[in-house]
Amino acid sequence: MNITFKRIEKKQSKKDIETLYDLLSKKNYSISHKTMPNFEEHKNFVKSNPYRAWYLIYFKEKAVGSFYLSNDNSIGINIEGHQDIECMKEILTFIKNNHSPLKPIKSIRAAKFHIHISPKNNFLKNSLEKLSKKLVQITYLID
Repeated sequence: MNITFKRIEKKQSKKDIETLYDLLSKKNYSISHKTMPNFEEHKNFVKSNPYRAWYLIYFKEKAVGSFYLSNDNSIGINIEGHQDIECMKEILTFIKNNHSPLKPIKSIRAAKFHIHISPKNNFLKNSLEKLSKKLVQITYLID
């Protein structure tokens, strides 16, 4: 596959911020927000550098998604533009080869990486199942 990854640096470029915003606007499933932020809100969020590591995903030089690693060892994956099991395998291999989970903290941080997904995101759910990833939790919000 022709998949490459570009790390979002602490001092983000205008192009990276715009690319992330474009990808966010195309996102079909969201866990973290109900309404699309405006560009200024998005820019401020990106500049706050909220993740341990954040990458853009490119397929044949076209941005098709992004992923991030959080300090709780969770991984967020947004790949709307190129949904393919081989692509998912490459993302997970890249993470495993380039990052290690942070040390566990009982009741705070799991010992292994884990992925939160929308229950509507069948592509991601099916891909993880086909890659023999273990389902460990279902989460509900209490309003």
